[in-house]
Amino acid sequence: MITTWKCCTSRTASRTPYGSCSWPTVSHRCCTPTAADPRTVVRILTEAGWQPGRRVDTSAWRTQLEAGGFDMHQATERFLAEFGGLTVAHRGPSISQARAPFELDPLLCLGEDERFADWSSVIHRSLFPLGELDEGRFFLGIDETGEVYLVADWLASYGPARQAVEKLILGVAPDTRWDAYPG
Repeated sequence: MITTWKCCTSRTASRTPYGSCSWPTVSHRCCTPTAADPRTVVRILTEAGWQPGRRVDTSAWRTQLEAGGFDMHQATERFLAEFGGLTVAHRGPSISQARAPFELDPLLCLGEDERFADWSSVIHRSLFPLGELDEGRFFLGIDETGEVYLVADWLASYGPARQAVEKLILGVAPDTRWDAYPG
């Protein structure tokens, strides 16, 4: 359930399972020093089909990916119920890296079960696919704690789910965790 609260800057924000501040998390002054306008994130998400309280059925993703060897955990279920199926195609000025389009469809990661399993072993967490970044150049995954990763020949973290979505939209570079593929 999403409830409304007033933040320290007197803007209205939402409380969700991902943290206290729905939008903005990264750009909110009391959360981090980023100066981006939080309305940008909401506008871009809305253009992609997101709305507050959005819930989509994740059962088809679960069925197909579990048949392929993935185990959908609760963090994945929550994330995909709200953001699954969205395509954000925005490019342009950014904060610390070029903004790249991303698509939150975990079926785009079919066939990458070995890559996700290898990285899961390295970080001792269960990575589940979320979709693609930069038109298939990279994959996106989420662990059971709700942390979102860039998954490739290297591994980087975008942080907790809502912050990750905001970072992806605003063009904030992820934190590199491993710079070489373990396989």
